[in-house]
Amino acid sequence: MPQQKMIVNYFSFLLHDVFICPLTNQIDAIRYLSLHDNQYLRYFSGHQKRVTSLDLCPVNDMFISASIDDSVRIWDLRSPNCIVIFFILFYFILFSFV
Repeated sequence: MPQQKMIVNYFSFLLHDVFICPLTNQIDAIRYLSLHDNQYLRYFSGHQKRVTSLDLCPVNDMFISASIDDSVRIWDLRSPNCIVIFFILFYFILFSFV
C-alpha cells in the first residue's frame, strides 16, 4: 500500500487514536485516525478555514475545535456533524474541557 503524505497543522492523541488537522489551502476535515489499524474512523467537516486548536473531553466522547474562520465547534465522536457552533467576536478566546 503506498504511503500518503500530508502536512499537518495540528494533532491530538486519544488513547489508541489520533485527531489530525491537515494544513492545506483548501477546506479540509478534521480526521480521526485509528493508530491500531491505520484507518480513518471518521471525518469531521464544517470549518471553512484552517483548524488552530482542538481539545478532547476527558469524560465523554466529545471534543471541541477552533478555526481561523472565527468559529468554535463542539463535536460528538459518534457523529460527523458538529452539535454546537459558536462564532467568535473577539480574538482572544481560550478553551479547555475541565
